[in-house]
Amino acid sequence: MTDADHPNCFHCDLEIDPSLDISVAILGQSRPMCCDGCAAVARAIVDAKLESYYTHRTKSSRRGEQLIPEQLKELSLYDHPDIQKTFVHAMEEHIQEASLILEGINCAACVWLNQQHLSRLEGVIKVEINYTSLKAIVQWDERKTALSKILEAIQSIGYTAHPYDPERRQNVLENARKDTLKRLGVAGIFGMQVMGLAISLYLDDGSMEPSIKHLLQRSSLILTLPVIFYAARPFFSGALNDLKTRRFGMDTPVALGISLAFLASLLTLILGQGEIYFDSVCMFSFLLLGARYLEVSARKRAADSADIIGRIRPLIARRIDARGEIHTLPALELKPGDRVVVRAGDTVPADGYIVSGESSLDESILTGESMPQFKSLKHRVIGGSLNIDSPITVEVSHTGNKTILSGIQRLLDEAQQSKPAIAQLADRIAGWFVLGVLSLASLTGLIWYLQNPGDWLSPTIAVLIVSCPCALSLATPASITTAIGHLMKHGIVVSRKNALESLHKLDVLFFDKTGTLTEGKLEIQEHHLINSDYAQSHFAISSAIEKQSEHPIAKAFARLPSEFIATSVRNHPGKGLSARIENTIWFLGTPHFINEQTGHVVELEPGTGTNGKTCIMLAHEAGIVAVYWLADTLRSDSIELIHWLQKQGIKTIMLTGDQAGAAQRVADLTGISTLFAAQLPADKLATMKSFQNQNGAKRVVGMVGDGVNDAAVLAASDCAIATRGAAALTTSGSDILLLTPKLIAIKTAIQTAHKTHAIIKQNLIWASSYNLLAIPAAALGYVPPWAAAIGMSISSLLVVLNALRLK
Repeated sequence: MTDADHPNCFHCDLEIDPSLDISVAILGQSRPMCCDGCAAVARAIVDAKLESYYTHRTKSSRRGEQLIPEQLKELSLYDHPDIQKTFVHAMEEHIQEASLILEGINCAACVWLNQQHLSRLEGVIKVEINYTSLKAIVQWDERKTALSKILEAIQSIGYTAHPYDPERRQNVLENARKDTLKRLGVAGIFGMQVMGLAISLYLDDGSMEPSIKHLLQRSSLILTLPVIFYAARPFFSGALNDLKTRRFGMDTPVALGISLAFLASLLTLILGQGEIYFDSVCMFSFLLLGARYLEVSARKRAADSADIIGRIRPLIARRIDARGEIHTLPALELKPGDRVVVRAGDTVPADGYIVSGESSLDESILTGESMPQFKSLKHRVIGGSLNIDSPITVEVSHTGNKTILSGIQRLLDEAQQSKPAIAQLADRIAGWFVLGVLSLASLTGLIWYLQNPGDWLSPTIAVLIVSCPCALSLATPASITTAIGHLMKHGIVVSRKNALESLHKLDVLFFDKTGTLTEGKLEIQEHHLINSDYAQSHFAISSAIEKQSEHPIAKAFARLPSEFIATSVRNHPGKGLSARIENTIWFLGTPHFINEQTGHVVELEPGTGTNGKTCIMLAHEAGIVAVYWLADTLRSDSIELIHWLQKQGIKTIMLTGDQAGAAQRVADLTGISTLFAAQLPADKLATMKSFQNQNGAKRVVGMVGDGVNDAAVLAASDCAIATRGAAALTTSGSDILLLTPKLIAIKTAIQTAHKTHAIIKQNLIWASSYNLLAIPAAALGYVPPWAAAIGMSISSLLVVLNALRLK
């Protein structure tokens, strides 16, 4: 055919729009195309070196768009603005960013492939994929491409992408774990039977009847089939996908080694001469599935809920319409200018300003302040903060992705996506490692084939099996998994694999104050009796007044015994309480509140109750009765831990949202010499980063915290430790979670990290030495495939046994 013979589209023969100028070089000439779809298919045919298709075809091809599966067409639904509301937000004009979850990610090579493939798409600005969480952050210019095109591109290379959802991500990892466990069980059960038969064959001194030997070999084949076609199927699926994309991952040498061993054994069984390697196939599959199970399990434990902010963000709002009626609706539908009612105990649905009412709000989600903040007319309130005392009416100023809470989420995402340096290294070397293994096996096979065509298969399989880094792969996860189990017994949960490595190298450890170094609850530290007539009753009176309040200050008094009953209790938000007890009106609150209600003030000795403590007074109309100073209680083992860390040469720093007075008091008690107070999340993040790269030197920095406001700085740290009772967001983003209330558990974690590092080093030295000796021996023909499999198994077993010493 020529263009003269083919005036229409060279691919599908349909008429070409004169305004289009699309062509593809085929068979040495530029051929016209009617659309981008036909051009894409034609280029794929040319790239696959199948141009002869156009010479031998008997009719025109289908159009490119006809080749697109129906599910890809359905992806266009994700371009609808209403669907994108929950997982896409605008970065700037025409620039969109989406959070996606990827299915099918098995190794660092998968991450590299997706990043490279998407980065080459026109209009895609940034692609970041977190191997641990399976979360992908993709930015694109909506003028040049659409989200559906990005999803289609991911699907075209064998992976699946969905809008990011924490539950779905958890299901993906859990299903992968269960699936791997089932395959591991099948490989183990059938592998044991095959190994039993193999031992009989190995021990044969030539006296075994040929019929018995053939029976054992056939039985081995039958028992190996479930391992090949079920247990090892993920390796073949991954290798097939690698071949389709022309980029090799870790599954390629694995699938090749298993295939060669199985096919060689099958051929031997058919011909009736040679060695069979069914036991090697089963053992190889079992050990690799075991390593993969450890990996999937670790990833599931490590999985943080990247959308945990969505769980603490309010879902419901009570909007006031133009007629003053209240309607319940999803908070997502609020718009700036709407007015909402926030009842006591409710969460503020969006950022805004109070237009009616006054109350105390818990804003620890942003500031880290241990005390609720009093808010009244025109005061700003933050979406996600908790209204404690009284109903308020709020006029919405910011919603959705423009709220302060969403800003914290973006800080968290940024820190998490930039964290895994080890994963970045794995991305860079994954392809080269696989190519090295394949090249070595190919070279071995070629040299042996040239010397003796009948003997090339055995050393080639041996090299593939020996060189596959089974022991190297197990060296780290086996040690870490054992260490994790050991720490779990001490109430320490390790949620990310690199946490122990970071603890081992720790240079600086930051501490939050409230709820971390302290118990997170106020206690009466001092009191001063003004009216001695109430020496025996002032505590009981204060307790009776506060028993009807849920305020943190009230809890400090409510724990005290009281025989009195308070009536007519009235809450004065941000100030205090008033109540009637035995015909006397009592007031309990701030010095300003007491002066406002009674006109009385009290002069105290200089220094009394200072150093960051909260002052509360008890009074009646006749005068002030008692003065109390409240402060957060220091954890009993905080001082011991700080002193031990300092002896280890680890610098300790306090990083808190509380004010300087309260922070300095705790620093003095614990012996911490460096502190940063009144820090907002962005301030904490900046302070953390300044220490990570101080004077151009990289330092390993850890963070211990419990509040949502610590989430971003915890994610940015090299090792994030969340204490018992930590907020959900803090827990989800942490590397280590303390289930025990003992802060000294951090000492146990660091000591275990040092031991784990030593054992990992021993394992790696052993595994590397083994490979350096075994690979040349296999290539030279001194190690048959069955011996290679046994040697690899022994190597792996020694690694695991050494790791078990951590117990």
